[in-house]
Amino acid sequence: MKKIFLYMSCIATLLGAMSSCGDNEDFSVPHILTQDELDEIARQDSIKNEQMNSINADLILEYNVNITISQSLYDGATLEIDNQ
Repeated sequence: MKKIFLYMSCIATLLGAMSSCGDNEDFSVPHILTQDELDEIARQDSIKNEQMNSINADLILEYNVNITISQSLYDGATLEIDNQ
């Protein structure tokens, strides 16, 4: 009785896998982008570049910390920030 359930689940899995493979039959051929797709990629790239070049902050603080580098240990560094 247990083997019947095993066989039925194997058959269902195989049938499901066979039916789902038919939607992308030309996977070995590279996709040629249409002009709309190229325009969308260019639009997304321009938005990304604009976001990278603009800083949305009222105040920018820069700090320097000296860190001792060793091959065997890392003690870390402490930085105290006075945020008044």
